[in-house]
Formats: sequence, structure tokens, C-alpha cells
Amino acid sequence: MKYRLLDLLVCPKCKNEFELQEFETSDPEEVEQGLLQCSCGTWYPIVDGVPVILPNALNIYPDFANRYAEQLPEWSISEQEIREFEREKKKTQESFGFEWTVYSAVRDDRDEGYVLEGGLTPDFFAGKLVLDGGCGYGRHSKVVHDFGAEVVGVDLSVAVVNARKVTRDLPRAHIVQADLFNLPFREETFDLVYSWGVLHHTPDPRRAFEGLVDFAKEGGDVSVKIYRKRPAPAAFIEGMIRKVSLHLPLKVLYNLSYLAVPINRLYWTIGRFIPG
Repeated sequence: MKYRLLDLLVCPKCKNEFELQEFETSDPEEVEQGLLQCSCGTWYPIVDGVPVILPNALNIYPDFANRYAEQLPEWSISEQEIREFEREKKKTQESFGFEWTVYSAVRDDRDEGYVLEGGLTPDFFAGKLVLDGGCGYGRHSKVVHDFGAEVVGVDLSVAVVNARKVTRDLPRAHIVQADLFNLPFREETFDLVYSWGVLHHTPDPRRAFEGLVDFAKEGGDVSVKIYRKRPAPAAFIEGMIRKVSLHLPLKVLYNLSYLAVPINRLYWTIGRFIPG
């Protein structure tokens, strides 16, 4: 975690600034392991250079909890709060963590195209402070940085491990593991709030969007990409598949996906001729 990120992060509970406790540093600009402590009593770990601002942080990274057990304060988040968070979001956390750990190739040309889909231009980004909401393994955060912006990529899942690898050597890129519904920033902080292909995967896409907008500065910009509503035949087929796929173990689903490749190609070929 770059020290500069401390200027942007606040406690999601009370919006006060954090104090930093360092356990390990990698160079004069980076904290590898440590704590972010708030005066309200809440604290969160910094694990392998990534602040983990989540109720279940120690459940996700038990090795950190064991390694620094003697240095850690008592965990301030109740078991009930952790259970409620995991009941609503653990499956999403795990599935996208798996996906963006398996698929982590950076394709600059393609990723640049995604970032610019909303009508933005490369010149727009110079000198801007950008929030990448749902950054996955950091591919769009890298593009935004390379266009000249300072970027904070946020993701719910352990894909942040790969996002840190992708952005580690980029001087104006930061990665945070956090929940889009409970972000650790002050409102009206960012020149641009960007989210590509993420909000429709949240429990409440409208609320996620409305919440993200609050973090754009007055007069700032918001660029969001979500899936369009499918035509009725396609939506029905997808719905039937999801009723099964949502309950399969991730590795089983991953292996089955290879069988689905020819079906998917047929689906899109036929779909071009379906009205709507």
C-alpha cells in the first residue's frame, strides 16, 4: 500500500481518518503488512500491500491473523455482523475471486477499448483521480493509470491479489479490497467514478449505482457499463442455466464451462436472428 492512499482512505463506519501501524515495508513508498486503525475502535489489516476493509477480513486471510496474532488488537467487528455480511456476499466474493484468479491476462488494446466505451477519450484522464469500482484483477485500473490518471481500484474478492501484481509498479495506482456498498472514502472525492460490468452482479444494482455516484465530485463524471436486458427467449434459457449453475462447486462449474463453448457459439449465432 502506497502511503499516498492514506490521504484518501477513511473508516467506513465513522468516516474518520485511519492511523497506520506498519508491520513490514517493501520500500520507502510501500507498506506490505500492517493495520489501519480508527479512533472509533475499528481496524482493518493491510495484507500483502492491500488494505482489506471488510468485516470478514481475517476469515479471508487467516495466515495474516496467525502470523501477527500477538500484535493484533481484539477484532472489533461482531460475529453477527460478519455472518450477515457473508450470508449476503460471500458467494459473490468467492466466485469472482476464483474467476479473476484463473483469468488474469492483461490485453492492453482490448482493455483500452472497454475503458473508452462510454465515450471517454485517453486525454480525458490526465491528472484525474479515478475510482474503479469492481476492478477485478486490475486490468482497467492499469489502463486508466497509463492514460495519466491516479486510480484507486476496489474489489470485493481476492482478485485484488492479482490486481496488486498488475499495478504494483505503477506510481499512481492503488488497490483496496472493500465493499461497494460500504466504501472507505469520503463522498465527492473522485473526478471520475468508473465501473465496467460489475453493478448487475451486486444484490441491489440500483442502490450500488446510486451509492457510487455519491463519490464523484460535484461536476465530476460517472461511467458505468451494465448488461442490457436480454430478449425473452435468451433470458429464459439463461435463467434455467443459472438455477443449476449457482449451486455447483466452482471447480466443477469451471470444467463444465469447456463443454459449453460450442453451445455458447451456437447461442450467439442464433441470437443474431432473434428480434429484440
